[in-house]
Amino acid sequence: MSQPPSDEQQWQQPVWDATPSDSIADPPRADQGMAPVSGEILVPARRVPPSALESTLTVVVSAVWPVAILAAILGYGSWLLNIGAAIVLSSVIGAITGELAKRRKAG
Repeated sequence: MSQPPSDEQQWQQPVWDATPSDSIADPPRADQGMAPVSGEILVPARRVPPSALESTLTVVVSAVWPVAILAAILGYGSWLLNIGAAIVLSSVIGAITGELAKRRKAG
């Protein structure tokens, strides 16, 4: 085993148990010196899950474009017909889904 030269600086692991004097102190707790707040208590609104129809239409509208592109690649219909049908279907189903979501959130 070789000995390191004595004139080189040696690195030592710092001691982790001792807290350094230049460390940043923890911030004060938020509840110190604060007066209680009075007023009306707001209860969060209960979220209603989407209906089965709304969930189904969401899945269908997300599958319209991949199906249209796959059908065009495989040669079912023309590119323009498939893209036009995807535009129309996604617009109509998206509008229906949006209306169902608006009614669900309102009532």
